[in-house]
Amino acid sequence: MGAPGTNNLRGGISIVNQDMTVIRRIAGEQVGEYFGYSVAVGNFNQDRYDDIAVGCPMYRLRSRPTHEIGRVCLYYQDSNHNFAARTPKCIEGSTVAGSQFGLAVAAIGDVDQDKFGGVYIFLSGAVTNTSSSVLMPLPKPACYCESRPVIHLIESDLLQFESNFISLDDKRCFHNSKPVTCITMKTCMQPRISLSRTTEFWFEIRTDTLKDNINKKRAFIYNGNDGVMYSVYNSSAKSTVCNVMYVYIDPHDNTRDKLTPVQFEMTYGLLKADTSNMGIAPILSQRSHDKIIKQLQIQRFCGEDNVCFPDLAVSITSQTDSFVFGTEPTIDFNINITNSEEDAYESSFTLFMPRGIQFTRIRKIHGRETPNCGRIKTDEFLPEGFGASMKCEIGNPFPNNEDAGYTLGVQIGDVDEDIAHLKFLLIVNSSNAEHYDTTFNNYAVFNLTAEVEMHLRLTGLSKPEQILVNSTELKRLKTMGQEGPYLQHIYEIKNLGPSSTGLVVTTIELPYVIVGGLNLFNLTSQPSFVSGNGSCSLQMMQPRPEVVMLLASTDPEAPQRQEESKGPMEGMPMLVNCRSANVQLCATIECIIDRIDKADQVQVEINLELITSTLQAIQGDFKNVEVKAEAHSVVMNVPYAVQLAQMLNATTQTTTNLAGPKDSAVALWIIIVAAGCGLLLLIVVTVTLWKCGFFRRQRVADVHGKEAKRAISGLEEEFSWTGGTEKLTKTEQKVEDSDED
Repeated sequence: MGAPGTNNLRGGISIVNQDMTVIRRIAGEQVGEYFGYSVAVGNFNQDRYDDIAVGCPMYRLRSRPTHEIGRVCLYYQDSNHNFAARTPKCIEGSTVAGSQFGLAVAAIGDVDQDKFGGVYIFLSGAVTNTSSSVLMPLPKPACYCESRPVIHLIESDLLQFESNFISLDDKRCFHNSKPVTCITMKTCMQPRISLSRTTEFWFEIRTDTLKDNINKKRAFIYNGNDGVMYSVYNSSAKSTVCNVMYVYIDPHDNTRDKLTPVQFEMTYGLLKADTSNMGIAPILSQRSHDKIIKQLQIQRFCGEDNVCFPDLAVSITSQTDSFVFGTEPTIDFNINITNSEEDAYESSFTLFMPRGIQFTRIRKIHGRETPNCGRIKTDEFLPEGFGASMKCEIGNPFPNNEDAGYTLGVQIGDVDEDIAHLKFLLIVNSSNAEHYDTTFNNYAVFNLTAEVEMHLRLTGLSKPEQILVNSTELKRLKTMGQEGPYLQHIYEIKNLGPSSTGLVVTTIELPYVIVGGLNLFNLTSQPSFVSGNGSCSLQMMQPRPEVVMLLASTDPEAPQRQEESKGPMEGMPMLVNCRSANVQLCATIECIIDRIDKADQVQVEINLELITSTLQAIQGDFKNVEVKAEAHSVVMNVPYAVQLAQMLNATTQTTTNLAGPKDSAVALWIIIVAAGCGLLLLIVVTVTLWKCGFFRRQRVADVHGKEAKRAISGLEEEFSWTGGTEKLTKTEQKVEDSDED
């Protein structure tokens, strides 16, 4: 009995026996919900015990206290006749205000022949549709209402397979004349009750629905369209209609996923059914599922549970443990993989590499098959510190007790310079997971130590290498307003590699001012870079031989200290450098170069003007003056995380030979040679005159007397060479003139 106003307006119901004695009470929960306004009793769960449906038409939601939506609660009776042991199942009405769901409830019995009692619940509200019939309280009325027939199908028979496992080795069917794996599938439409008229059912079966991509599907129905089959059944009375067909598994033999079950989905429904005499068509039971799903597992050698737990282990080694920045070597890794437990499906290993590493090749050392490797294009799942990855498939399955070895080659390219080593991470896994306590050996790490190596070459060139200034050249230069000829010093710093340099400091020392404050050179322009980038600065410094020697001592090719010539020696020049005693100041040019990559070079140009007057002042009795400039380059750092073990340097010298105009006596050997050449010329002339008869003309007549002859004879004896003959001729001419007188 319902009592909606009791229990402080919460309502309640009372259960009484035949003596009208209350044996059970059930109270409501919400004030004013009218719990117990309507009550119905029936067996709603087919447990042979009566259950109670209680209507609460004024029930309100807490979020909307003004909306009286109503609800109905079902209380189930247990074997101890207790209704409080189980939580009641409550059904709420529409969220429309004033719907008052549960205003009336009634137990109408098993109207759909499903062996469960039914409950009719009245939903209050205005009637908007035209009624098909109106029941009025006429005297002695009778009304017969026929409901729609409800068809129940035995769902366990709708989709059946000969086995829950698929053995890929059982190739008993043929597809395109090729043996393939297949299974038998049977569909049966079997109603629970007799159908008085012919009814047509439709059904659709889809295969391997867990694979969205048609190219990855593993099961196909014979004569089906891409794994989809549609068919129609005609059924009458209580007959069972079945259809048997074959499903082909992996007809192209490319099944990779052997762990995911092959799922079949079946949907069905009424296509056509004859109506009853009153024109009412049957419907399928609302308790029928819209979709039937069956899953078949691919048979694996994993014991009775068909679940495999592998135990994979991996190791990586290499004969090379270091590399040099700037080189592009190929590193071969030795990879060994073992499986000490059950089969590992879709097993593979993934190698994570730093940026700038390229995969080159893989070769099998031992094992069943050569891996199929490919670079992973996406960087989404890269661990921190890695820039590339590649994946190699090693077996499906990779069987138990398998031991495989491979040689994998990578080439080191343009890697990051701020790393001290290259880290390689190798991970092996499979689709079927391992036990957690065996995963510690599923990865291995290999570090390749980074090193720096380079060779620096420093060369110097004087253009021209020798300068000779004579008096004529000196006059020409003075008319042009020059102190002397121009010359250039060019220094080239080249990195022979393989690594790049960081900051390089090149110091050039040039003797500039000699004792007495005389400038030997003039800088016509600031030192500049012909190639490469950098900056140079100039300052005058006193010679510091100890510093120069300290820097030069680290280079075996550095010039050793030379003593200045104390005086002129035969054929030796006068040496002038920044360690000479006659040098007062040196021009120190410091050039800073930011970086020199492998095979790159930097050239520094120094433009000078020789001051000839100073050259003449210091040359003295020396044949010429040899001016030596020294250059020294030091690599201060490198652009890598790894630095040089010791400072790298290079040294060179640039020599310019100078000679100016000089007034000096003619050398003795030059005089002797000139006299000999003159005597030889005289002899040639004399012989020529004798051959021509010049010395054979008529002598003076005897009339001149013996005194003239004696005089002539005395003259001939006194002069015995050509000059005397000329005088003799003049004397004879005077004698003849006197005789004529």
